[in-house]
Amino acid sequence: MKANKFLILISFVLLSLISLSACDKAPSYDEETTTSEDLEQKYVPNEDPEPYEITLNQGDFLGIYTETEYDQIAATPTKEVFSMTQDTYLSCDVANHNVGHGFVLYEVVYIDKYIDGEWVRQCNKYAADAPIDFLTWHFVGVDKNVDGINSTRKGILLTDIYPVATPGKYRFVIFTPKSTLYAEFELQE
Repeated sequence: MKANKFLILISFVLLSLISLSACDKAPSYDEETTTSEDLEQKYVPNEDPEPYEITLNQGDFLGIYTETEYDQIAATPTKEVFSMTQDTYLSCDVANHNVGHGFVLYEVVYIDKYIDGEWVRQCNKYAADAPIDFLTWHFVGVDKNVDGINSTRKGILLTDIYPVATPGKYRFVIFTPKSTLYAEFELQE
């Protein structure tokens, strides 16, 4: 009886080891051997997300209304000026001033930089590296909040901006089903 238990245990261990050895090892990212040309090919400016179709019952599970017009939603940076030496996370608040209404946003924040008189889309490396099915739309709302403003905070790590962020004028780019919101800020050393 003990021999059978021992054989079963050994078989289990061997099968586990075989299964683990069959897994591919994830390639490692090595900044020292990655050229700037490699990064430029990988980290291109993010494209706008696919449009989202609004459904009227999304807020039902929270006991709130669902926004249909998207004309009272605003994005505001949490700071007018972020410091490149002290702020590692840049963020903005997105609020629906249509009281009691939840709303839909695209999951990822995009960033534009003001260069030579025009806004130029930068790359959010987080979005570029994420699996495509992870980048999605989500509903914002607080359970039973029919008398208040529904809001969320969105942001980006300073290190996720490519090309590498330098001092200047930037803006958050937030997508809703019916509009694109912008929240301008300054980045200083």
